[in-house]
Amino acid sequence: MRKALKAMSWGLVLMIGCGAVALRAEGALRPEPACPGAFPAPVEPMLLSRQLRRSLFDGQEIVVTRHYRLNFVRIPHGFRVDGVQVDAEVQAPERLAALAQMERVRLDTTTFPIYLDRAGLIVTLPGPARPHAKPNVVSVAQQMIAASRLKGQERGQANQFVEQLFSRDGPVISLWPEALFRPNTGPRVTRDHLILPGGESGEVTMTLIPRSAHVCALVESMERIIETEVGKQKRRATELWILAPQGENDTAPVAP
Repeated sequence: MRKALKAMSWGLVLMIGCGAVALRAEGALRPEPACPGAFPAPVEPMLLSRQLRRSLFDGQEIVVTRHYRLNFVRIPHGFRVDGVQVDAEVQAPERLAALAQMERVRLDTTTFPIYLDRAGLIVTLPGPARPHAKPNVVSVAQQMIAASRLKGQERGQANQFVEQLFSRDGPVISLWPEALFRPNTGPRVTRDHLILPGGESGEVTMTLIPRSAHVCALVESMERIIETEVGKQKRRATELWILAPQGENDTAPVAP
């Protein structure tokens, strides 16, 4: 039991630490010059998929994919990206099926609008922070775990699921890459030192892999890979964005 509790603790610490360091590493990328010229904003609606893949401490994964219909609207200082969720998919271990269903039916109404400057970089406008997971969603999820028959590692896994997908501090609310819609370089790798309670240390490596017709063209896909290593413990988290034109019969782009 003690070993199981230790594994649960490390799993949560690594995933939370991973999200925090990812934000610091992302900040280190911001000084890069913007692309020259105006952003080639799409005139027609586009479809965007965002897939989050998170490993649990036992090696299994949670995969959440949301699909949005986007419209790029020109405004005085750049562009506003309006988005409406059109579909969502959640894959998780069978024992977490009820929690996965909660996330599957939860409608994302807080991600959009997103604002871009004239060069196509994501900017943050001043104002109150946007709300994330509703407190009652977290409360219901925690009540479900408390009332379940899950024990030991299974209960820890369920708590980790809630931490990652529902809580305000989970990786689900991580910042999107500033140059998501208009990549200005090829693949980039950054590393950051991770300090944990108790004197342990490790390393976080973040890799951004953009794909587009050419540098500074409209993005086709962007992958962010975050690898955390502390001693013999390793965790991997990935995010994948895919942007595609909306066809007559399209409902969502395909995320592998």
